[in-house]
Amino acid sequence: MRTLNKWIRRLHRWLVVPFLLAIIYLMAGLSLNGENFVLPIWLNIIAIGSLIALLLTGLYLFSHHYWLKWRRAR
Repeated sequence: MRTLNKWIRRLHRWLVVPFLLAIIYLMAGLSLNGENFVLPIWLNIIAIGSLIALLLTGLYLFSHHYWLKWRRAR
C-alpha cells in the first residue's frame, strides 16, 4: 500500500505539468487574440483529461489519510 501511495503522489505531481501548460497556452492566446481565440480540440482533451486525473488522484490522497486513521482505530 505504501508503494501505491508513493506512485499516486508522483503521478499527481506530474499531472500538473500538462494541465498548467494548457492553461498558460489558453491565457496567452486569449490575451493576444482576444475573444476570437479558439483552443484546439487536442489541447482541450489534454486539459480536461489531466484535470479529471488530478481530481481522482487528489481525492485518493485526501481520503487516504482519514482511511488510515480509521483503520488504525479499529
